Amino acid sequence: MSDSKTLMQIKLEELGCRIEGDFISHAGIPLKVKWEIERLYVYPYWIRTKAIEDFIWEVGKLRPHYLFGIKTGGLLLAKDVGEALNEQGGKVSVNYRWCHQQVDEGRTIIMDDVLTTGGTVRGVVKEFNQKIAWAIETENKYKQKAEHNGKIVAIAVLVNRSQLTEIEGIPIISGFFADEVKSG
Repeated sequence: MSDSKTLMQIKLEELGCRIEGDFISHAGIPLKVKWEIERLYVYPYWIRTKAIEDFIWEVGKLRPHYLFGIKTGGLLLAKDVGEALNEQGGKVSVNYRWCHQQVDEGRTIIMDDVLTTGGTVRGVVKEFNQKIAWAIETENKYKQKAEHNGKIVAIAVLVNRSQLTEIEGIPIISGFFADEVKSG
């Protein structure tokens, strides 16, 4: 990976989201640098969204109906991105639980602040697929028919440490790639 930084990465560093030290990730991986996107939330909305405007633009190009925020950082991020897209004329709902509309008809983007191994996102994708399977099974049981055209169209992460570009065949939108993960 190149040493060049994106403007978004520089903005997030200036806002105090990059912390150096010795840390262990949620996945148990030793880290020398930790990204804490929650630190953005000491700033007003306009500063937060200005720092991630390119990311908001990339998410908006997919015209989502729903943003599914993974707790906690992903939900906070999804709320800001959803609000920004709605201000630009979008009609986006933000959720942290699956709703029937997402399963039946929605274009959903899963959102998280930092992607390290992809384990949490894989769990969310599995949960969504289980909801669709349950809906189909329930309809078959009661001999009802309905369309389940809900789809996860992308996974959007602000900081991608994993270098992954897709999970379970779903493309990943990355604000920027960070290569500070040191396995060990």
